[in-house]
Amino acid sequence: MASVVTNLPRQKRQADDDDRLVDLFWNRAQLKKEFAQLRAERAALQERVRHQEGQILRAQQRVEELEGLLADPTQAANAGVFFQLRALWGYARRRLMRLSRDLATHERERTQRAGQHAFEQGRDVELAELDARFALASERVRDAQQVWMQLAKRRRSLLAWVGIGPGRDELEMAREALTQARIERDDLEHLRQSKLHEAAPDGGELALDSRRRVNLAVIAMAQELLLHFDGDGLAAQAREVVSRQLSDVDYGTARICRRLSRRMAEQLQAFESIKDLSARIRRRTRYLQSCARYRLETDAVPVSGCFETIPCLLDDAGQPVDTQAIATNVLVEEYWDLYSVLLN
Repeated sequence: MASVVTNLPRQKRQADDDDRLVDLFWNRAQLKKEFAQLRAERAALQERVRHQEGQILRAQQRVEELEGLLADPTQAANAGVFFQLRALWGYARRRLMRLSRDLATHERERTQRAGQHAFEQGRDVELAELDARFALASERVRDAQQVWMQLAKRRRSLLAWVGIGPGRDELEMAREALTQARIERDDLEHLRQSKLHEAAPDGGELALDSRRRVNLAVIAMAQELLLHFDGDGLAAQAREVVSRQLSDVDYGTARICRRLSRRMAEQLQAFESIKDLSARIRRRTRYLQSCARYRLETDAVPVSGCFETIPCLLDDAGQPVDTQAIATNVLVEEYWDLYSVLLN
């Protein structure tokens, strides 16, 4: 017996040592795992640093190349035209994006107003029905309360002592009918208050018809931009410069480049000064609606083959005034990055 007692502390110390050993191995495994994560993060940061250094190096090379080009008057003039044409392309794209955003906002607000009106009309009809049901329920409460009060009064009278008058069961039934009528009335009142304070549903995404109207107006704007800048070939040159490098272009002598640069600035100012641009877009949108086709009933972007030519002049009904037209398809040739602006 004594030997068993003396062995107990030793067994307890051995168990404590085992637990500490298990904790040690567990902590070691956790440290290895955290160390591996830190190594992976370090490798990712080093890769990002190398990528950033490569970008900085390429940017420095482009700056040096540009400095070399600007040192020569002719090349500097060509570089000015190159970046001016890029700016023209960006200007046209921003105009399309602004038009798309404004029209989408207008369509969303119009749809929301129509939905709000329909919601309020439907709510008024439901409130009228609830008012009628509430009036009937209130009348039932009054009738049930009157019946219960009459029964209770008769039961308290002297006739009840001689066995004449309503019994306890009949009185309890009347009380239960009154309670049920009150519950129905209160439920209707609660339902009416909920319906009265119910908010109109959110308009959500634009409907298909709205997206189609916005897209046709954006295409009309793209055609107007093309018509305006096509006279001096600026639109085609702006489209070409997007996919080319500065070292690949040659617009001529410094005098020719300065004349082209001035012409671009004049055309940009002239486009900003067009007073009936909105009316032109509306007329052209009507024309596009008459010839637009869609591959699927759910498509918001028309088939590109619908608009092979661009009539130069349109009347108020959206019909071509004469046969003058430009054989350019702004969708197929994707002028002004048109597809990135259209709503799907």
